[in-house]
Amino acid sequence: MVVQCRLWCFGVFLILSHAGFSTDLSDDPQFQQSIEKLEAVVNSPKRIIYVSQSGNGMGGRTWETAFPTIQEAMDTASSKDHIWVREGEYREAVRLSANIALLGGFSGTQNPDNLDARDTLMHPTIINANDRAEPVITGATYCVLDGLTLTGGKTGLYCKNVVMKVTGCVIVGNENRESALAPSYTDTRPLIAIAQGGGIHCTNSTLWVSNTQILGNLCLAEITGGNQLGVRICLAEGGGLYSEDSDVRIEHCDIDDNRIQSEVSSIYYRCQGNGAGIAGRGSSRFQINRCRIENHSTDTHQSRFEVANLRGAGCYFGDQSIATIDQMSVCGNKILAKWPYHSSFLGGGVAVEGSAKVRISNSLVADNEIFLDPLSPRDVVNKDLFRGGGFFLGGSARLLMENCTVAGND
Repeated sequence: MVVQCRLWCFGVFLILSHAGFSTDLSDDPQFQQSIEKLEAVVNSPKRIIYVSQSGNGMGGRTWETAFPTIQEAMDTASSKDHIWVREGEYREAVRLSANIALLGGFSGTQNPDNLDARDTLMHPTIINANDRAEPVITGATYCVLDGLTLTGGKTGLYCKNVVMKVTGCVIVGNENRESALAPSYTDTRPLIAIAQGGGIHCTNSTLWVSNTQILGNLCLAEITGGNQLGVRICLAEGGGLYSEDSDVRIEHCDIDDNRIQSEVSSIYYRCQGNGAGIAGRGSSRFQINRCRIENHSTDTHQSRFEVANLRGAGCYFGDQSIATIDQMSVCGNKILAKWPYHSSFLGGGVAVEGSAKVRISNSLVADNEIFLDPLSPRDVVNKDLFRGGGFFLGGSARLLMENCTVAGND
């Protein structure tokens, strides 16, 4: 193991050894049962419904009679149907029905005998929510997304109380913006703005993500107006993926260049940001294999005297979450500390808090940083507020590392 970084441990149990815990979801009977049901949807289609912008909408049983919108096809689908979507940009937000596979990347010539002939790069299928204040895809249980680009939504995929698989997709350019406005300066009612999950939001669900890119998504929480009286909190978490009380398997994925940002326009407000790449809350369980989590940033825009707490630009695991990570690259992630007073900036690469447990094996954590950008060259900075360019561990959290390279973090 190579360790050349700022590794800050506060009230934690840190082990660099083979011993410890594991969250191999494949060994969990309930998770495995969910995977088997998803595979049944993929492998045993009852019928195929076609979608093409040039279709005449007369039943959707061929490319010529295809439905012109995805939602029309979804509304006619029944359990274990497959919906094939021809290349093009579909400007709509889609609500899935249960037990459906939604596939993209078709040129409009494929038939059930040559599904493998599709090319999602040459014939991209883009679902664009067109900046609506809703998810591009609202999930349903035992559904599969395959070969789609999801963009322009409040979040790319919203999962609540569902079981889903996402494979071969691109989730890019979604913005989860939550705002709270004080009607007047004298208003002292609580103001809370919470934005969670720019690319994917997952609550109380089972999610399997493979061979997928989650790129350039944003979570932004902002409060404007009011004064220092009353509760004022803005919280942004999981620019790429947010999980709460969920089981999440992520394999062979690129999670890159996602952001979280908290903004306030008055004094004495509290800004918080956790996990620009991935954020885990509650009793979430993660299994992450062969993924890149790189080039993320956390940021605040605030006035003097506010409290800003930013954690884990790459990954954040809090509460009782558990993660087992293998062959992962966490590189080039950055916390931008723009106002150091009464604030803390912790874990440029990975932050683990609460009673979370994280095991990392055969991985690279490098070139992550906490970058100070004070408001004035004369600002006096308390260096104790900046902890762990590579890792930060707090509370009763546990971290186990094996055969990892940790280098060049600042």
